[in-house]
Amino acid sequence: MPSLRGSVRGTTQYRGKGNIAIKISTSAANSDSALEVARSILHEYIHADMTRKLHTRISLTVPQDLIFLKTYNSYEDNGFEPTSQHQTMAELYVNAMAEGLESFHKNRLKTDYDKYIRFFGEKPSSDFYRALAWQGLSSQGVKAWNDLSEEDKVKFTNLQARTGTLTKKCN
Repeated sequence: MPSLRGSVRGTTQYRGKGNIAIKISTSAANSDSALEVARSILHEYIHADMTRKLHTRISLTVPQDLIFLKTYNSYEDNGFEPTSQHQTMAELYVNAMAEGLESFHKNRLKTDYDKYIRFFGEKPSSDFYRALAWQGLSSQGVKAWNDLSEEDKVKFTNLQARTGTLTKKCN
């Protein structure tokens, strides 16, 4: 697959007739840590799930579908553009992304998890995983990111920098 340009780690596109394509940048995947690649895949999967919801009939009796639709439609750019999806992702998915990344790191990237502890002298905090979940959103002008305190933004940015010490390849 050809590389995606710039700092974009991946893209998700609706191809019609129920087909959604996810592309992950090979150059980013080759230079990012394994945990960052997992984050990019999760980020793009969430885009795909939102796209699926927007292109299929949403159940107006399922609470999660109603919350998603209400949040998504609350933004001015409520077309199928990434801006609305990033806003929605920030509001509805950051904590779930962080939990998934933490579980994946502890259980599937155990050697990397242990390496983090040895290098930093502490277990990765829940804020470390939240910081990872914010990557890909924080640079998009997302209102939820802009609404965070300056202290939280600095904390998350500093924690994101720790990914440079993580393992580059998965077994």
